[in-house]
Parts: sequence; C-alpha cells; structure tokens
Amino acid sequence: MSLVRSAAALVAAALLVLSTLGAGNADELDPAAQQQRILDGQLKALSDVMSPDLQQALAAAQAVWAANRDQTCAFQGKFAASYSATSSGAYPSAAAQCLARMNEQRLQELQGYLSRLMKYQQMVAARTPSAVENVTPPQGASDSRVLREGLYLVTGRNPSGGSYSGTCRITAMGDNRYRFEWKVGPGYVGSGVLRGDTISVEWGSDSPAIYKIQPDGSLSGTWANGRGTEFLRPAS
Repeated sequence: MSLVRSAAALVAAALLVLSTLGAGNADELDPAAQQQRILDGQLKALSDVMSPDLQQALAAAQAVWAANRDQTCAFQGKFAASYSATSSGAYPSAAAQCLARMNEQRLQELQGYLSRLMKYQQMVAARTPSAVENVTPPQGASDSRVLREGLYLVTGRNPSGGSYSGTCRITAMGDNRYRFEWKVGPGYVGSGVLRGDTISVEWGSDSPAIYKIQPDGSLSGTWANGRGTEFLRPAS
C-alpha cells in the first residue's frame, strides 16, 4: 500500500547494492557484465522497497529505457564505424563506451530515487511518537464502535484487481490517535485520528486509507482514492 517500507528495509536495500560490488565471479573479468550486475542490483534494491504499483511502473520504465539504450548505442557504434577514417574494426569500443556511459547515468538516477525514499522514511520515523499510551473512548461512542487495540486479520483488493491478505496491528497513541502496522507481504506503517466511528490513516501515499468501524469491531475501508478496498477483522 505504501510508497516505501520500513527504515530497516531501506538500509538493507542500500547494502544489497554494495554487496553486488563485492560478489566475486567470472563476470568480474568483463567490465560490461560487471556494470550490468551492479545496475541490476540497484534496480532490485529500489524495487524491493516500493509498493506493487510502483514496482510495475519501474519495471515498465526500465524495459523502455533498456531498449532505448541498446538502440542508441548500436547506432553510435555503426555511425563511428561508417564514418571513421580507418577500418571499422578500430571502432567496436564506440558502442561499449555508449553502454557504459548510459548505464552509469541510469545507476545515478536509481540511486537518487533510493536516497529520496530513505530521506522520506527518516522523516516519517521522526514524526512517529515513541511513547504509546491507552486512550479513553470518545464521548458519545457506543462500546461496539470503539476501535480496539491489537492484531487484526487483513484482506484487501488492489486498484488493479489483485487481492492480498496479511495482518495489521493497531496501537493507541493518545488523543484518539492510532498507529497501524501492516504486514501484507511488504510492511507499512501509518497513523490517524479517530473521529466518531471513522478513522483516516496517513501511510505515505497521496491519499489516506479511510476505515469505518463496524458493530462487530471490524473495520471496512478504502484506499487509493477509493480504488482499493480493505477489511480488518480482530484476530481474537
């Protein structure tokens, strides 16, 4: 659901890129293969901390970029060979130099995306209160509509139509504010203020997840501006 995962996952993603640099195998004898391995490692690191929607968008964008890179560098190699004063055999490096240059530019772009996600996660973590306290139910709310702390079972549907499931732990933070910690494959964190029987939870997306407390204590809600749906049922 969120744009990013936890800070620990982001750090692990960054370390993954470093580990690709130190992985020793026969590819190290081939600079082009080594550079491609580093680029693939950066792509995986970035994709691992993105939401499913962003993962799909990144994969599509990368496919277009790679096709453009290959066509551009193939042209540059042929151009250099066709218009050189010497034999074309002296210019096979033109395409390789083009690949190296474009791969390096792409690597810097991907590292920039990951850096922005890490800064965002640090900002979210800084805003999250460390102290947790129980909260008194709001006046006028019936006992059946009180948002209970604890573990909930999650079922939901993505805007694209795919379904997902997992758990969510809800914790009271005081002043009718609650913390939501989802584990639905990726892990997400958000918080919101309970007003009556409705809570709007900010979790890093452009739009909040909005839940309504049902008489049996479960929560039914929507996210992605109503295009995604989610149902939370108390685990016990």
